[in-house]
Amino acid sequence: MKKTVGWAQDGDDWTITVNGTQYRAVERPSDGRVNNYLVRGDDLSAECPSLGHGLGAIREYESRR
Repeated sequence: MKKTVGWAQDGDDWTITVNGTQYRAVERPSDGRVNNYLVRGDDLSAECPSLGHGLGAIREYESRR
């Protein structure tokens, strides 16, 4: 099945849409040095060290659906 993906940035946060399912990646300051992203959508909730890792979490979640 082909996946359709859309992106929208709102400040430091992102909305990622995959086949109509919206995910939010919200930047969260952690220890003052590194920002983590909290990725949520559908039944997925993941704390990720970067936006790239967040996209990987979404991809893995979508592959299991």
